[in-house]
Amino acid sequence: MTTEQIANSLKDHLQDRIQAVFAEDRHPRIHIHAKDWRMAAEFLRNDPSLQMDWLANLSGVDYAADGQWCTICGAFAGGMPLQ
Repeated sequence: MTTEQIANSLKDHLQDRIQAVFAEDRHPRIHIHAKDWRMAAEFLRNDPSLQMDWLANLSGVDYAADGQWCTICGAFAGGMPLQ
């Protein structure tokens, strides 16, 4: 599954909870609010086409100039990154 397909699947499921999508970026990612994290994580884990059952590399980032911080993590399926 490509990063674009994963992003589309997330957009279909989470709809307006997705703040931004960077599927074609060097580091593909989506932006969501913390309150929507659990719903997104459970979808990534439970969706039969995704089965992302491994979360790795949690990092905290402080955007002091913006007065906010974020958590960055990698989600993988079966211990292997999706292509």
